[in-house]
Amino acid sequence: MQNIQCPLCEDRSLKTQILSKDNIFESSAYLDMQKTDINAKNYAKGEAFMDLLQCEKCGYAFNNSFSFEKIEKIYTKSNTYYQQQYFTNRLSKHIINIKNHIKKYSKNDDIFLEIAPGQGDLLRALSSEAKFIYSIDPSYFASKYCKFDNVKHIQGFFNDETKSKIKHKINFIIFRHLLEHIENPNSFLKEVVEFLEDDGFVYVEVPNAEDIFKFARFIDLYHDHCGYYQKGVIINFMNSLGLEFVDSVEFFESQHLGLFFKKSGRVNKLDYPVIFNYDLKTRIQNEIKAINNICFKYEHIALYGGGGSS
Repeated sequence: MQNIQCPLCEDRSLKTQILSKDNIFESSAYLDMQKTDINAKNYAKGEAFMDLLQCEKCGYAFNNSFSFEKIEKIYTKSNTYYQQQYFTNRLSKHIINIKNHIKKYSKNDDIFLEIAPGQGDLLRALSSEAKFIYSIDPSYFASKYCKFDNVKHIQGFFNDETKSKIKHKINFIIFRHLLEHIENPNSFLKEVVEFLEDDGFVYVEVPNAEDIFKFARFIDLYHDHCGYYQKGVIINFMNSLGLEFVDSVEFFESQHLGLFFKKSGRVNKLDYPVIFNYDLKTRIQNEIKAINNICFKYEHIALYGGGGSS
């Protein structure tokens, strides 16, 4: 496939199709209560598409059929959108673990900004040690659950309007499980780097595409994930923006990938390894068939904590 612009590197060179699926749900967090008739043709099916392509220049994998209109409808106009809540000890320990990694690279007088903090779990963990923290999120959840004197919540998207409400210079920017939802990561990441002070740090956390594709884990492929990031893809692109790769962490048996970068202003020509030529079509069908073969043995099945994966 040619003449399709990569949303990350913006190159129009050849794109390889990894996977194509139709009738998928618009969002992994969308509980459509209208589709409860198990005999209906559209039972357990959505109205979105996934055309997963990989850029042969930078290696970024993206959903070429992503529809912002469908996502906007789900997130802003539907009462069936489910806001994830953390309630297990394992997830609480995970937040503390991330906080401790971040503190390794931050100073006592640093000013933090977290973009899209969800319910503010990490904000709460950082608030006891950070001088001041800003958060930017279109949702009100963080401001509802995270109320501290040194935390200021700004409701909205990361743009000129919300950035104008920040009165400090920002030394540390955090965004976790946001980048995969950004339709135009090129412009977003450039804005982040421009807003960050020199010698400041960025912590980005994403689903680990290498792990997803290695195990053909189709339950982690969502229409509302615009793209899937390998470690090398992010490192190479961030370096092109003058961010030096500092450290990486992996969580939940390598399913989540966290990367630290420092704004050095130096652009070194990096060629961090990237895996190409994924073909998930047959492998994913085999995984689905294997699960169905197990399920067919039982008349009634209960799922606990299935979340979007169900």
